Amino acid sequence: MKTILLAATQCWMTKVGYQWGKDSKGQYVDGHKCEDIAYYHQNTSIPAWYKIDSEMRRWSSTNLSPEQHEDDETDNLRWTVIWFHDESTFNAHNYCKTHWVPRDAKTLPQQKGEGSSLMVANFISADYGWLHSHNGKESAWVLFRAGKGHDGYFTNDKILEQTKKAMSILEKDYPDEDHVFVFDKATTHLKCADIALSAHSMPKSCHPWGVKINKIPMSNGTFADGSPHEFYQPPGHKDARFFKGMATILAEQGFDTSGLKAVSQFKAFDCVTVANSCCCQQMLHNQPDFVNVESLLEQICWRGVLKFYFYQNSIVSSTSLSNVGAMPNSPTAATPLFKRC
Repeated sequence: MKTILLAATQCWMTKVGYQWGKDSKGQYVDGHKCEDIAYYHQNTSIPAWYKIDSEMRRWSSTNLSPEQHEDDETDNLRWTVIWFHDESTFNAHNYCKTHWVPRDAKTLPQQKGEGSSLMVANFISADYGWLHSHNGKESAWVLFRAGKGHDGYFTNDKILEQTKKAMSILEKDYPDEDHVFVFDKATTHLKCADIALSAHSMPKSCHPWGVKINKIPMSNGTFADGSPHEFYQPPGHKDARFFKGMATILAEQGFDTSGLKAVSQFKAFDCVTVANSCCCQQMLHNQPDFVNVESLLEQICWRGVLKFYFYQNSIVSSTSLSNVGAMPNSPTAATPLFKRC
C-alpha cells in the first residue's frame, strides 16, 4: 500500500484552508469597556491630560521641531514631558512552535513559555525616547530576572528605587522642564504606606482579648472642620491605644450605623454599585480621608526638587518596550537579554 507523499499532503493542506506557520499573538484590548475604568478615564485621566496639554510639545508630519501652541503668548514656555513607565517580561523559546494553522484562526493571547524569563522596565517619552542622562552613562533602565533562584520579585520597593533613579537624572540633566510619570494600575504601583488609612479588614467593634501583640498603628483621620480624628482610644481610657472600630469611628463622624453589618454580602467593595452605605466598610471606604490616600509612588514624586506629577493609566499598557523601535542611546542594542547556559 502506497503512502501519501509529503508534497501532496502539503498541497492539500493549503487547499483545505491551512497554512504553515506560527500562531498569531493576540492581546486583551477590551479593558476600557469596564465601568470603573471608563469612569476613571472620563473623570480623572482625560481631564488631567487636557490640563497639561497646552504645555506639551507637538510635532507634525512635515515639521519635526516642536510647534508653538496657538494660545501661547510668550516664548518662555516651560515644557512638560510625559514619561510612560512600562514593564515587559520575555520568556526564552516563546512562540517557537511552527505547525499547520487555519487561515481563519482567531488571534488569541498566548501563554508564556516555560523558558528562562527576563523582565525589562523603563521610562520612555516622545520628547527624548528612553530616559537617560545627557552623557548616556546613567539610565532608569532595569533588567530583572524574576524567580526565587534569581533576583526575587519586582516589588514596590524596586519600583520606588527605579523612580528615584529617574528623578535624580531628570533633576540633574533636565531641570528646565516639568515632568509627568505615568504608571499603570498594577498592585505593585498602588501600594500605600503601612500606616495609611484603609477600610480593608476593619472590625465593626473592638474589645481587648487574647494575647497582646505589637501592631503598626494606622494614621488618624480628620473631621469635616479639619481637626484630627483619633482612631484609637485616648490615654486614660480603660482600653487606651486600642482601635475604636468602624461603628464608633462612623458615629463620631455623625453617621448612623444601626442595623449595618461590618461587611455586606457582596465581595469586598463590589457593593459600590448597589449603595454607598450598604455596610460599615463601604461607608468608611468612601470618606475623603480614605479616598484621598496617596500611594508611596505619589509621595516620592511630590517630594521631588523639580515639579513632578504622578498619573495612573487605568488600562495596563499594551505596547511592550520591544515594539517601540530603536531609540538613540538605547541600552537594548548592546546588552544581551539572555545569557547562554
